[in-house]
Amino acid sequence: AKDDYTCFIFFTYLYCTTFFGLPQVKEKALLVPTAHDEPPIYLSIFDSLFKYPRRFIFNTEEEKNFVTSKFRVSNIPSDVVGVGIDIPYRTNAALFARKYNLDNFIIFVGRVDESKGCHELFEYFLRYKEEKPSSVKLVLLGKQTMKIPQSPDILSLGFVPEQDKFDGLKAAKLLVMPSKYESLSMVLLESWLCKTPVLVNGKCDVLKGQCIRGNAGLYYENYEEFKACLDLLLARDEMRNAMGKNGMEFVLQNYSWENIENKYISILQKVENLCQSDETLEDPVSDSTLA
Repeated sequence: AKDDYTCFIFFTYLYCTTFFGLPQVKEKALLVPTAHDEPPIYLSIFDSLFKYPRRFIFNTEEEKNFVTSKFRVSNIPSDVVGVGIDIPYRTNAALFARKYNLDNFIIFVGRVDESKGCHELFEYFLRYKEEKPSSVKLVLLGKQTMKIPQSPDILSLGFVPEQDKFDGLKAAKLLVMPSKYESLSMVLLESWLCKTPVLVNGKCDVLKGQCIRGNAGLYYENYEEFKACLDLLLARDEMRNAMGKNGMEFVLQNYSWENIENKYISILQKVENLCQSDETLEDPVSDSTLA
C-alpha cells in the first residue's frame, strides 16, 4: 500500500502512530517532530527513530538545533517552516474589560499547571505585588490542574469562548509565558496578532528566540529580571505598543496560511522529484528562517 503514496508526513515524535508507522515507510517519511528539551525525548527508544526520516520539517530554528545536536542527524535534509495561524476577524478589548470587570492586568493563557511554570509565576507575581503595590492583576485563562493562591490579585477565569480569549489578549498589558518547555507557542503568536507584547521565561530557548527575532517581547531567568521586565513593560506604553506592532508584523510575514502552505508544497515537490530520480535532497525550501 505504501507504493500508492509519494510520501508520508508524521507529526510529533512522541505519538505511537509516528513511533510504529514511520519506520515502515522511512524511505518516504517526512517528520515534523515538534520536539523540545523534555524528559521523554531522552528515552533510548527514540534514538533510532530520529535517524529514519527522509527529511525533517521543524517549527523553529531552536528545535532544529536541538534535534540535530542530540541525535546527530545534521546529515538529514531539513527545513524550518512553522505553522499557519488564523487571524481573528476583530477583537474588542473594552468588551472583555466590561464583561470581567478588569482594567489593568497581565494575562496567562494555557493549562494552569506546574509543568507550565505556573508555580514560579505565582510566586514571582505575588512577590512583585508585595514589593510594588499597584492595581495590576494576573488573569488566567485555561484549565486548572494545580492549586492557585488565594489572592485578590490573581483571577482564574477557566475556559472562556475563543472570542473572549482574543479580546482578553487584546485588553491585556502583556502576555506572560512562564514555561521552560515549549516548541512553537501558538498563544504567543496569537498575542502578537492582537498587538500585545510578551514576557517569557528566558530558560526556554524557543520562546526567547521568538522574542528576539520578532523584537516583540522581553525574557527573564530569575525574579529580579522578571521584576525589571514587568516594571519596564507596564511603565512604558510607547515601548509596549511598538513591541506589539512588531509582533503583529512578524506573524503576518511568517505565519500566514498562504506562506506555510507554499512551504509545504515546495517540500512535497522536492520529495516527489527525489523519489522519481532517487537523488539526495539538498537545498532548503528558502534562505529565510522562521521562528
